[in-house]
Amino acid sequence: MQLADDGENFQPPWWQRYPRDWQLWLVLALALLIVLPRSLLVARAHSECYDDQPQLAIGVCFLSGRMDQAPKINDPPLGHGLLALPLWLAGCRPAADGSVLYGQTLSSETLLMGVAGWKSLLFLPLVAVVFIWARRLWGTGAAWVSAGLLVFEPNFAAHVPIAAIDSLAATATAIAVFLAWRYFERPTLTRLIVGTVALAVALNIKHNAAVAAFAVVGFAILWWVIKPSRDGESWPTWRLRLRPILTATLISLVVFFVAMWALTGFDISQPIRPTQAIFDPQSWSARRWIGGTYLRSFVLGYNHNLRGHPAYFFGETRMLGWWYYYPLLATYKVPLGILAMLALAAISYIRRPMRFAEWGVLLPLAIGSAFIMTANINIGFRHFLPVYAFLIPLSGRAVVAGRAGAARRMTGCSPRMMALATCVVGVVAVDGLRYHPDYLCYLNYPRPLAHLQISDSNIDWGQSLPQIRAFLDRNAKPGQAVWLRYFGRGTRGVEHYLGGRVCLLAPTDPPPTSGLLIISPVLIPGNYSPDNRYAALGKITPDAVIGHSMRVYDLDRAGPGRPVLWVTK
Repeated sequence: MQLADDGENFQPPWWQRYPRDWQLWLVLALALLIVLPRSLLVARAHSECYDDQPQLAIGVCFLSGRMDQAPKINDPPLGHGLLALPLWLAGCRPAADGSVLYGQTLSSETLLMGVAGWKSLLFLPLVAVVFIWARRLWGTGAAWVSAGLLVFEPNFAAHVPIAAIDSLAATATAIAVFLAWRYFERPTLTRLIVGTVALAVALNIKHNAAVAAFAVVGFAILWWVIKPSRDGESWPTWRLRLRPILTATLISLVVFFVAMWALTGFDISQPIRPTQAIFDPQSWSARRWIGGTYLRSFVLGYNHNLRGHPAYFFGETRMLGWWYYYPLLATYKVPLGILAMLALAAISYIRRPMRFAEWGVLLPLAIGSAFIMTANINIGFRHFLPVYAFLIPLSGRAVVAGRAGAARRMTGCSPRMMALATCVVGVVAVDGLRYHPDYLCYLNYPRPLAHLQISDSNIDWGQSLPQIRAFLDRNAKPGQAVWLRYFGRGTRGVEHYLGGRVCLLAPTDPPPTSGLLIISPVLIPGNYSPDNRYAALGKITPDAVIGHSMRVYDLDRAGPGRPVLWVTK
């Protein structure tokens, strides 16, 4: 198979082509065999993460048609509804305290494994898009490399099993952008409608899927303005195309708004009044609006971004973040093998110049990076996943041969680069296993003090309660007090997994001076702890580390190098 030309050759419709595409089905089958067991093992090893309960509760309320009972919502309800579908089908409804994981017919462990298995299936469309897109651009070899890197990538491995919408947002964004590019390549009414609906779905999953909307605007400018100018198209010729362009724009807007309303369940409701609005809410807060729930999530999410969020980065705490947060964080969280492949992909532009078709990947990557880097909420690499999804197929370009080599090889790949890339995929897979099942804590090489440099869901998200229980089973001393300073919500999870074996410390509680202290690394630097009261632990080597995350300190053990931990004010 030679590299695709700039123009698209005629191909049969997808319903005739893809059922016979044995390589696509093979890569999906292999991905399922890897992703599904891995996700179930992660779910079995962990408790719910910090955001799982409210996101699942919103989803159950959405599916039940009771959004008036939902917790505060910063993102559209559709993504939450997709997450919570296994719970809703199992008959789960919010308990009196709002919990949807405890007090139900099924145990929390069973429910979390159901979510993990369901989300593994929802991850497969992203694998398919990456494979198909990379194959169209750079050949079969590049497609297999890109799909392999995606399947073994530890950040996706971390977020696919958990009840968070970040991996869903990456999938929906990539699909919407791919379908939009396909429309601009060969405009038809069917492609226009399908691409527009895909964009509406993405925007109803998570607000950072706005990357797809900005990419569509960029595609329109590229195809309707820049490309005709580059091709030397005259004004009279371009003017003949103006009417079809305006017609397509009008159709897409109508389809978009209808799809957005349909995806909210044809919601007509009263948005709540935000505490900090970008405009005066007096004129609309008391009315019932079409898509009121979506408007509520948009305004609350927008205002959350305006206010910012407490973020810790290299010893500094800010509310509005840093523009360079994600590029620098990537040097911690992106596997070194993938970084190397991206560097080789950049070098490949020397031997194989860029073609117009590659703007379909590069433009959303550039626009999405600018969009995410200007956001004020810098609390986790997970927010970068919708942009990271475009870096993965780009890494497959590293195997592209030069022009002469492409003519000799059916795949258009350099045999040496293909062999190297295959080794890199294996290295990424083995590297991720270092952290199994604790992929949330993944760092691309060991950094013992990483928790003093990065924070939040990059190193802990409250998932370690079952592992703490196993640690206490093996190591607890009779009569010794065990204190837990936990980066999680509420007490139901602690009671379920640990019962009365630990004393849960509240943020305002003074630090203990004796016993066994188990503390989240997120709470040591001070961004989530008043008065920096646990900062002294940053200078002490912990006695143990649970699940690549929770630090254990035996406060009764004295000796050289064991200073007084704190002075209670």
